[in-house]
Amino acid sequence: MSVILYDLVTAPGGALFSPNTYKARLCLLQKGVQFTTRQVTFHDLRTHLKERLGGQKVLVPLIELEDGTIISESANIAEWLEKTYPDRSSVFLPGEAGPVNQSSASYQTAKNYALMMDLGLGSSGSEWSSFWELAAPGLQRLMISDGPESDGSYMKSDEKLGEKDGWSRILSLDQDALKRRAHNALIPVENVLKGTVFLTGRAPGYVDYVVYGRYIMMSVGCPEVAQEVWMGRPLVASWIERLESLYSEGLKECLSTIPSRK
Repeated sequence: MSVILYDLVTAPGGALFSPNTYKARLCLLQKGVQFTTRQVTFHDLRTHLKERLGGQKVLVPLIELEDGTIISESANIAEWLEKTYPDRSSVFLPGEAGPVNQSSASYQTAKNYALMMDLGLGSSGSEWSSFWELAAPGLQRLMISDGPESDGSYMKSDEKLGEKDGWSRILSLDQDALKRRAHNALIPVENVLKGTVFLTGRAPGYVDYVVYGRYIMMSVGCPEVAQEVWMGRPLVASWIERLESLYSEGLKECLSTIPSRK
């Protein structure tokens, strides 16, 4: 089966930056599913893709199956992959040999671990971490801002941010404090990596992809800060290198779009 992955870019031909689409991409790579990438912008999500999906709000990532079925959001895509390819390495329990028992306690615990990370460290909510707040201004500057309906304008909107005057709040934040919070948010990640190769054990899985997506988002939006925050923790830096080495071929397309990687 071949699927289409809709991946979010800052502008046509720009950087692939969405932490959520990186999660989906890595899950597809782990499962060995053939896919092609279709680059989309916020404008695409708010216009023809929204119309295609009956007017509902469209969230990335999206995958389109051969029969035209569309599955959105990384957790839903991961669930679909687990059910469709149960004989391939589990994205939630990747270290297990052969098909895993998806009703077992260990599998449920692994899924809960993944969900906790996804809704915590992998969230853009300011109550959890500051990765998004550090990256957002730089991401917005990479977008087209030629009118009120442009992606650059949408990025700053209350609609996008889900709060009144959210952009003013983000711009008013103390950058040094945000960097300290981001650096400290990686303490538990580094502590886990003291005893394991990947965050999910001997092989990478969904939890690794959640955290890696946040690193990529910062690498696009604020590359110098990303270098300081993420590479400033040696175990985290080594983990990033291992993950990118393992998926070097599958990540080549998207990493080549990041300005700091060129």
